[in-house]
Amino acid sequence: MSNKGLVLILLTFCTLNTNLPLCGTAAGQDDGKIKIRLRTEQKNETVILKAATGKFIIKVFPGFGAEVEEGKSVAITLFGNRLACKVGDHKALVADSVIFSSTSAACRFTITAPGEKDERKTYTGSLSAYHDLNGLLLINECKTEDYIAGVVRAEGGPGKHPEYARTLALITRTYTERYFSKHLSDGYNLCDGTHCQVYNGITGDTMIINAVRSTSDKVITTPDSILIISAFHSNCGGETSPSEFVWLTSLPYLSKVTDTFCTSSRNAVWEKKLSVEEWTGALKTYGYEGHVNKPAPFVFSQPARVMNYTAGSFSVPFNLLRTTLGLRSSWFSVSADGDSLVLRGRGYGHGVGLCQEGALAMALKGYRYEDIIRFYYKGVVITDSRYARRPPEVKK
Repeated sequence: MSNKGLVLILLTFCTLNTNLPLCGTAAGQDDGKIKIRLRTEQKNETVILKAATGKFIIKVFPGFGAEVEEGKSVAITLFGNRLACKVGDHKALVADSVIFSSTSAACRFTITAPGEKDERKTYTGSLSAYHDLNGLLLINECKTEDYIAGVVRAEGGPGKHPEYARTLALITRTYTERYFSKHLSDGYNLCDGTHCQVYNGITGDTMIINAVRSTSDKVITTPDSILIISAFHSNCGGETSPSEFVWLTSLPYLSKVTDTFCTSSRNAVWEKKLSVEEWTGALKTYGYEGHVNKPAPFVFSQPARVMNYTAGSFSVPFNLLRTTLGLRSSWFSVSADGDSLVLRGRGYGHGVGLCQEGALAMALKGYRYEDIIRFYYKGVVITDSRYARRPPEVKK
């Protein structure tokens, strides 16, 4: 075959695959690093950076740079629509941005605000600070695998079992790969709050670190290599929820699963007592117009998960009632107790996808992480991230 023919074949192949990006070659991700917005759910007007371990270099733009020795701190505060930065004995400087960079992989730093004493949240890599409409914008660039281990610790607790930790590592990595560009237009990849994945800094938990390393590059996909929505929750109460009950979108790998592993766990059942007025107040939020002052018309049995609560001709999704009333789950029955109503429920969380307490019970019984993942996510494939794809972007 001529060189010209080979080039034509390669160009054709690339053209056919432009809308199906492979995650291992995603822009900005091939260096193994990720940018995380820190303190997302807090109002940040002043923060204090401390070089907890090792030496850091600070650059205050424009025109100033200095070393920050171990144990020393830097203060950054809002100053109009710019920043003011105080480094050691130097005079405070007004800046457009501040970059705080480690000099080695072993360096660690903490971030606190005035009045905060908790320095247990430790970070690695670099931190960039900018002015933002809502306060300081703080972006931490670190190794992706360090970030994943930190999320596993924050979302799943300290190392409880190696297979459970490996399970959460795959879930976390899958989410990270799928939503790597979620906040790219804002200058970072993901935030550290519940809007993305909870991240409280790196972890020193050896079990979790080893679990992340031993599953390096592994992710969960559909049979056609699309990264799944790796949803999870605390406890399903014995039966997971189909995705359409919560998000109105039916996904085959997020279907109902009967789970006997979690039913003895601490979050398996719950109970809450309400007055009729409290209950009807919640229903009126969604259009209920009745004026019944007795509990009997509101009794409803939910032995298995259903989507909607009904009272006469009125109907509302259980998931909405859960949110309005701040309930542990949307799987509950309503019974009368004198002049009041009692909600007896099962589980904790939205109920879709993997049940954490069930997954831990499976690990303790000897199941491997592959078995746990395939139990909760039906028909999925565990594969190397190089062969995984993000879903096509929906153009607005």
